[in-house]
Amino acid sequence: MTLDDIFPAFGVEIWGGPLRLRGLGTEDIPAVTEVAVRGIHGPDFLPFLYPWSEAAPDELPIGAARFYWDSFASFTPQRWHLNLVARWEDQVVGVQDVFARTDFRKRLIHFTARGTRS
Repeated sequence: MTLDDIFPAFGVEIWGGPLRLRGLGTEDIPAVTEVAVRGIHGPDFLPFLYPWSEAAPDELPIGAARFYWDSFASFTPQRWHLNLVARWEDQVVGVQDVFARTDFRKRLIHFTARGTRS
């Protein structure tokens, strides 16, 4: 049995040309955190609702790890957060995520992109 068998979100794969998205696992956290520490957006542009990317470089890695571990631990059919590590020609360039929280009264699906700035 593998982790993909236990937690199928780890095995999700989407690819096209040189871009490959795969379910982010614990082994990917150091690489995606390095990308974030190097900077993913300009100083006058904040593409996120919560300013997590503006954390101090020495605080960002543990914050990112906690965020991903919480996403894994709280993943249910009613509340899920799928994080996909993005690789361009096998180099980690960021994370793409999608999440949903559902109940009988409302449905919310949110897409965000995290990656290197151009």
